[in-house]
Amino acid sequence: MAGPCAHVILPALLSAGEREKIGAEISRMADRVEGNDFWIKRKPYLVGFAPDSQDELYEIYREELADYETIEARLGWRVAESLSFCAMCNDDDDHANLAMLCLHFAKLFDGMIAFGGSLDHYTRDRALLGLPGVFLCEGQHVFGPAVLEAWTRHADFRMVK
Repeated sequence: MAGPCAHVILPALLSAGEREKIGAEISRMADRVEGNDFWIKRKPYLVGFAPDSQDELYEIYREELADYETIEARLGWRVAESLSFCAMCNDDDDHANLAMLCLHFAKLFDGMIAFGGSLDHYTRDRALLGLPGVFLCEGQHVFGPAVLEAWTRHADFRMVK
């Protein structure tokens, strides 16, 4: 059964070296890695990178990135790439590990977290929803690592499934 997913949106395209760094970081965190699939504490996860411009999915990917144009002014940058993480199980620790992955790579590459849905579906806590840097974009909340850290400590914490 698939679990929650989230994206780390980035202000610049990842270089080949940065992609290798992501692979090395995942290898350091994971019990096992096979291509874009990896296991943390024997639970499966996957990472998704931008498709190559020759890939048939490239145009769909570009359209998805265009959805972020509505918040470019607030971000101060144009979303150049999206790094996807998915947990393939749905236990509490899967949600926590997914958040940890998003936090780690958002901090590493100065990115933001695209939550994949609205935080309003998970909490009514106006203090959390009103934190600086929380944006609603095309039905999903986008926020920085500090907000995700606060969310992981919140009683209502869940990632979007």
